[in-house]
Amino acid sequence: MNEDASTPAADAGRGSGDGGGGGDAVVDAAPVEDTGSPANTFSLVNTNVNTIVYGETIYGYDPIPNDSVLDLSKVGLALSIRANTTPLIVGSVVFSLDGTYTHTENAAPYFMCSDNGNGTITNCGQYFTNGKHMLTITPYSEGDGGPDSGAMMPSSTLYFSVTNGEAGAPDAGGG
Repeated sequence: MNEDASTPAADAGRGSGDGGGGGDAVVDAAPVEDTGSPANTFSLVNTNVNTIVYGETIYGYDPIPNDSVLDLSKVGLALSIRANTTPLIVGSVVFSLDGTYTHTENAAPYFMCSDNGNGTITNCGQYFTNGKHMLTITPYSEGDGGPDSGAMMPSSTLYFSVTNGEAGAPDAGGG
């Protein structure tokens, strides 16, 4: 980002100056968390429904709010996450969950654990373990996501937590 650009984020750390020489005062500002392109969103999908190509979303999680708590006792265990890219059709999308699981989708709809293109979505339940998670998607203009896959588009990151009905767990999202 051009630091001289006048945007709300760029202006957040700038003082108004007091006109007493020396120009604008720089004010320490809390860093703004960059979750990537606001044009890309994520949806939580029920993988038990296999008649809807883009999947049946879980109420309250379309899109998934950042920092959501997914309570498996409420949303179920047959789950996947769909990346909703802008533009809707891209060459490929690379999913990275917690830096340990990666998957590349080459055709819409883009699901974290794949699909057959006709409504059968692979269950990702084994990856929805208790605790905090970070899912990053990176769309590419060409297939097979990676350095030879055309232009990389802005990535987006979703932070969420998973519980399984623990007492005192926050109830965020639609659960």
